[in-house]
Amino acid sequence: MSPTDDQIEQLDSFCSEIRRWNKAFNLVSRQDIHRLESRHILDSLTATHLLSGDRILDLGSGAGLPGYPLAVLRPDLAFTLCDRNERRTRFLRHVLASSGLPNVELLCADVDRNTVWAETFGMVLARAVSTPE
Repeated sequence: MSPTDDQIEQLDSFCSEIRRWNKAFNLVSRQDIHRLESRHILDSLTATHLLSGDRILDLGSGAGLPGYPLAVLRPDLAFTLCDRNERRTRFLRHVLASSGLPNVELLCADVDRNTVWAETFGMVLARAVSTPE
């Protein structure tokens, strides 16, 4: 599946916002920001062919990875980006408001307090998530 020009533009805009907000919010390691596209965006997109179900949960979404890039490439699926950190969800709220992606919802929650994931979502994604405390 090759991305359209509009999808590439959306991903470029997403990367620009991460770079801009990263200075204050540390969304991506500062030592790693120069590899944003190659290490984070492309790595996120490697899961595109593995997606199943109509609703996908990105647990511990952080900067929106991998959920946001996947939602851009798969507008036919519904994504929920979930992170327990209000600062990161504030960033994601801003990105979603400016992008207008209709297939993405945002949830600020702790996985310990929401145990119905399997009943609600066809698939749960997690990238670099630590064990619950």
